[in-house]
Amino acid sequence: VYRLLCGRSPFEGPTVMAILTAVATREPPPVREQNPDVPEPLAALVRRLLSKDPAGRPPSAKEVADELDRIAHPPRPA
Repeated sequence: VYRLLCGRSPFEGPTVMAILTAVATREPPPVREQNPDVPEPLAALVRRLLSKDPAGRPPSAKEVADELDRIAHPPRPA
């Protein structure tokens, strides 16, 4: 999802080991820093998906799909 929104991977490096080290030790650049057109709720979901702490990630693919649906179809004001 990050790559689709930003046009690049969240972690880059010259070797596989450098990329794996980045995954383990660094935070990716914020989505909106790479692409300001991304809505904040979608950027927040991507941040959660890339969380180093498993407890910070969505617990299931269904929850991700439900969140994407809410982002795509926000409730209209009454």
